[in-house]
Formats: sequence, structure tokens, C-alpha cells
Amino acid sequence: MSPETWQRVKEIFAEASERPEAERDAFVRQAAGDGEIEREVLRLLRLSDGAEERLAEVNPQAGMLQSAADQHAFYAGEVLARRYEIRRFIAQGGMGEVYEAEDLEQGHPVAIKTVRGELATQDHVFWLKREVETARRIQHPNVCRVFDLVETQSSWDRPPGLSAPIVFLTMELLAGETLAEKLRREGAMSERQALPLLRQMVAALAAAHQAGVVHRDFKSGNVMIVPRTGGPPRVVITDFGLARQVPPDSRATASTWSPATIATFGTPAYMAPEQIRGDRVGPPADIYALGVVLYEMLTGELPYPEDSPLAMAVKKMRERPIAPETLAPALRRTWSAAMYRCLEADPEKRFADVREILTHLETRNPRHLWWRLLGRRHGGKLKLAGAAVALAAVAALALWLWPPEPGTEAVADWQEGVYNLQAGEPVEAVRRLERALAQHRLPAVAHAYLALAWNEAGFADRARGELNRALYKPLQPEADRLFARAVQLQLAGQRDGALALLERRATASPQPAALADLALLEDQLGRPEAEPHWKQITVKSPNHPAAHFRLAMAYVEENRWKEAEREFVLAETYYGAAGDAEMVRSVSAHRGFAHIQHGDIEQARNDLPSLLGFAPRPPGSGFGPCERSVTLMAGEADNFALPFDPIPYVNPDLANSSDWPGLSHLKQFDEPRDDQDLFVSLILPPLHFCAGYVELHIRKGISGYQNDALVYGAAPKLASRATLWVDAPDVSERLLTLEIPPEVLLDVQRAQVGKKITSLDFTIGDDTTIDYIKLTLVY
Repeated sequence: MSPETWQRVKEIFAEASERPEAERDAFVRQAAGDGEIEREVLRLLRLSDGAEERLAEVNPQAGMLQSAADQHAFYAGEVLARRYEIRRFIAQGGMGEVYEAEDLEQGHPVAIKTVRGELATQDHVFWLKREVETARRIQHPNVCRVFDLVETQSSWDRPPGLSAPIVFLTMELLAGETLAEKLRREGAMSERQALPLLRQMVAALAAAHQAGVVHRDFKSGNVMIVPRTGGPPRVVITDFGLARQVPPDSRATASTWSPATIATFGTPAYMAPEQIRGDRVGPPADIYALGVVLYEMLTGELPYPEDSPLAMAVKKMRERPIAPETLAPALRRTWSAAMYRCLEADPEKRFADVREILTHLETRNPRHLWWRLLGRRHGGKLKLAGAAVALAAVAALALWLWPPEPGTEAVADWQEGVYNLQAGEPVEAVRRLERALAQHRLPAVAHAYLALAWNEAGFADRARGELNRALYKPLQPEADRLFARAVQLQLAGQRDGALALLERRATASPQPAALADLALLEDQLGRPEAEPHWKQITVKSPNHPAAHFRLAMAYVEENRWKEAEREFVLAETYYGAAGDAEMVRSVSAHRGFAHIQHGDIEQARNDLPSLLGFAPRPPGSGFGPCERSVTLMAGEADNFALPFDPIPYVNPDLANSSDWPGLSHLKQFDEPRDDQDLFVSLILPPLHFCAGYVELHIRKGISGYQNDALVYGAAPKLASRATLWVDAPDVSERLLTLEIPPEVLLDVQRAQVGKKITSLDFTIGDDTTIDYIKLTLVY
């Protein structure tokens, strides 16, 4: 474990120790963001809760062997059935414990799953043998292989009194984490992230059903995510035929079961109603469980609150699940419809085949509402020609009012664009939302979000044009119509009126998305209600990155550094899980600059190296593997300079303060230059670049809008030309002059560089509203 990792372990351990015991595990899983850190913190917490005292009470004559035996069934080095040597304990499962072992005969590692003593009866072992033989019929890469069921005594080298009959299963050893662990660590997934995993789960269940095997205890804890080099992770379903604790022909009913009995027969949160009733089950039970897992993946929650097993059983048979759209507002109707159908209480109403779920999700057909409209027309015969005309007219209207379901990529960009807007990054939001709308016809409210982003970025004309596309489309949901009207008022400068509409919308539609839109405007107006609203959003939607980010910034202003650090970490984690590398950097930048503002330069040194850290380039990009960024903040004298201490901007392994001979350095060259232009030269430490390019981002502020100079992004139009000059190390050779024309939407300007660079010079037109330049050297 590296010193940095150990430092993080200690920080999380200290915070967790101050929390009530019931909240510790959940907090650690959220704060750690890393499996190694999570395991170490949880281990330390167990020790701090009295493990030392318990170990002190162990019989000293038994020594370490007795201690291990008290905690687990086997100890490292123990040999079972003269064949399987225990390497380590892995986890505690519903049926027993799981270990890593070495098969001494075959010479390869295996997983061993024990069968608890009360379950190892003669009848149950006989039934398990039959189920293992059945499970072996499933030959599929997404199904964990089961090798054998072993009955034996404890190993010959155990001390007298510790030997006992044991039953265990040997199976494929998988290196990875369960889907449940991944969701606890990273939160809910986007549709784009969930679909590749879902495809593999469907393939595994389909193979099992074709072989006549029903899982009966399918859940996120029985889905392993195994990393693969150079490709997507492998999904492996475990415990086929092994999680059942009673023969499938048992006729027990829910009325005769205790809560403990229900939990023994499966996992109540994932069990189909027919399982709870004690009916004979088939593939529909697995389809129901897959619906629960899919719901969990996309919302981060279970469809029914985790009440007692009996209460949950009643709800499943009588009530619909919590609407997934309330937890994941960007969720497409196609996905929520698939969940609802999987979770039907009547098995006959679910998908007939598990593969139909993918067919439903991946076939993007228009909504079929118009078929229902035609079916409701008045009785009586219509002429064929009239019916055809009516059909065509209604179909055309339906396709305009209810466009085909948008693709996964478009929905992901839409959601990330809204998050970026709510985090105060309107230019990045414009980029995301425009890309989403270019891919597919999204609901009209997406145009309202884009209009707000254009307005925040300083393009009122573009904003008004985009808003018109949202205001005049009929049959919009009331919440969408209120949001579009609120955006219209904001464009007109009537922010108080907009605030009233957003408050009304959040009251009528208590979804995290509506509350976030309200909190954003409250933040901009300096309203104290913003902070509790962001806090409320993190409770309702724990994987909302913008809410964690805004809450962190609020805590910074209040000097609540401990809470701010936690929220910064969560924001980085959830932006990282969504693949938004720029926002991860932005969060890191805000955290580091907040420390600078409060005079904590040492802490800023720890936070800011990631700004200049190495980031992989996509394969086949034609450039080298790394990038390095420098941000120049606006100075007081209408030029650009680094802050007083430039070290946080420099990787400490490559440079120190002596490498920066000056913060402002003028050079005289023959190129004509307007005397009104602003000019600055940044002297870099000696760095080597090969076959790379320079990216120049210029951020321009807006009159009346408090632009944040610390957020990365592209730029709106420039008032006048800008020039980037790149010089050779000895400042005797100009490598390139990059002219950036005015009146363009500057995104990224690139220029090839093939020599070592130590000096980068800028001239910016005389426009005092420019806030910063971001320079990225890619090499």
C-alpha cells in the first residue's frame, strides 16, 4: 500500500470512527472509492470495535490456530480432502464461507464454498449433488463453472476437538468484485454503462434456461465483474443451483414462514412473488430478479424498501415498485418499461424469454400510443381510403409528438450536460447537450436546458432561438412546461419570477432533477436555501455529482473542510464513474484553489498535481500518450500571470520554483502587433515534447454573470483576435504563430509541435472580460 493510500485510509477511518456504528459501513463504501481502501478501513473498524479483547480471550494453548478456527471454518495452509490447500478467506455467503484454495492435483487455484453445518443433512447433500450435476450442463463463459461437491472430515492436521464433518463445493475462482460491491462503491450506472453488463447477464441466464436450470437466487451479489486486459469486463453469474436451501418441490407458503425462513430460501429483495408464495418456479422468477438488478443498476436503489421480508412480500404482490424515473430522471421510457414488465407480479405478464429484454431495449421503435388511439375510435365501418388517410395522419402526429426513443449515447450526453450546467460549467454543458440533440430528437425540455446553457455562456441570441423549440411544443408534461417558462424569465432578466416557478415545480414534482434546477438558481442568487436543497438531493440521489460538488463548495465557504473533502471525493468519484474526465479535473482544481484562497498551500500541493498529471490518450490518435495542462488566471493589470506560488501548477517531480525565471517576460519579434493587445509570456521548466500539439482554450466572462475562473472549458466568441506564439528553448527561434480569428466559437485550436518547448507566449485582444486561458500540451 502506497503512503498516499495509507493516508487516505487513516482519514476515512478517523471520520468513520466518529459516526454511529450502524452508519459506518455505508459511509466507508461511499467515501473510499477504491476496493483496497474500503477493505482496509473496514478491517481497522472491526479491530477498533473490540477485536483485540476477543482475541485475548482465546485459549492460549491453541494459539493462532484456535484463533483462526474461532473466526472461520478453515485457516490458511489447511488441506481439505488431502487435495485442496486453503490460501485465504474471501467472504461470508448465505450458504457458508468462501475461500481461495489450491487444487494440489490439478495445480490451479479454485474457489471453495462451504455448506453450513445445519444445511449439510443427508437429504440436502443428496439434493445438492443432483443440482451440481444439473449446473454442470451450463457451458457458457458468463456462468461460473462448478467442479465438484466434496464430503469429508476436517483436515488430518487439526488438533483433537476441532475436527468435524464438512461439505463444500469447488468452483471457478474469479478475480474481481461483485456487481453489488461496484454499485456500493460507484453508485448508479448510466444506460450506456449498464447495457454491456446486461447483455452478458441475459446471455448467461438464457444459456441456463435452455439447459433447464433456473437460478432462483439471482441478485447483484451473485454477479461478478471480472476485469479483462484490453477489453470490457467479463460478467460471470455465480451460484447456479446452489443458493437454494430447500428442494424446488417444497409446498411451504408465506403464511407458514417466519422472516428468517424467507431469508433462508433466497434473498427477499430479489425474490419473485411466486417464490414467496411457495409456488413452483421457472425462468420467470429469474426474469423478475433480473428486473430488480436492472432497477438497482440504473437507480442505485431497490424497487421496494428493505422492510421486513414479510412486509416486502406483501408489497410485491399488491403494489407497483417505486417509479425509477423519480430516482433517475434521465432514464428513457424504454428502460423503465422493461423494468416494469420484468417486475410484474403475474409471471405470465413478464417477458416470455429473458432475451426479449434486450430485443425490447435495442429495438428503437416509435411509441405505439397512436395504435391505442385508433383502437378507441367509435364503432362503425369506415371506408378503406378514409381509414388509410386517418391512419397516416395520426401516425405522423404521433411521430412528431412522441418521437422514437433516444439512443443510449444521446441520453448519457443529455444527463451529463445537465450535470455540467448545474455544476456551473455552461460551455461544457452546451457541448454535451448539442451532441445529444444532434444524435436524436429528445423531449422538448432538453432544448430548454440547452437554452439556459447558452444564456449562461453569454449567447443570448442562441439561447432565445433554442428556447422557442421548447416553448411551443404541445402536450408537454407540466414540470417541463414550468421549467421552459422559468428559463424564459431568466433570459429576460426576471430571476425572481423564474425562482417562483422553479419552487412551484419542485413542490409539485419532488424529483432530484427539479430540486437541482431550483438549487442552481438559488446558488446564483445567493439564497441560503441552496445548501439544504443540495444536501437533500444527495440523499435522494446519492450519485448526483453536481450536487456533491455544489455542497462541497458551500462547505468551503463555511470553513467546514472535513465535510467539504468528503463531498469533493464523492463528486470526483461519480464524475469519474460517468467517464467525465474534464469534470474530475474541475473538481480537483476547485478543491486545490480553495485551499490556496484559505492560505493552505501545502494542502494545495497535494490536491493540484492531478492538474498537470499524466492522462492517457485514446489509441490511434496519432499523438503521444500524455498531456499536461497549465491554467493562467487573469491578473490585476489586464494581463495574465500565475499566482504568487506557482508550485501547485507544476508536477513536483519535474519542476520547482527555480525552474520559473519569471512570470512575465516580453520578447521583441518582427511580427506586427497591435499596441492595444495584451501580451504575456509564460516561461516553462524544460520539458520535452515530441510530435504533439498545443491546445489553447480561452474563457470569456459575461457582463452580470459571475464566471468562475477555475473551471475548465471552451470559450465563447472573442472580441478581437488572439495569438499563440511558441518559442524554442533558446528563444532564438519561433516555432509557430497560431492566429485565432475573432467572432468564432473557440473550442480547441491545435498546432503541431516537433521540438522541445520552454516558452509559450500569448497575445490577447484588449477585452477585459476574458477570465483565463487554459493551455494543454499534448505529447
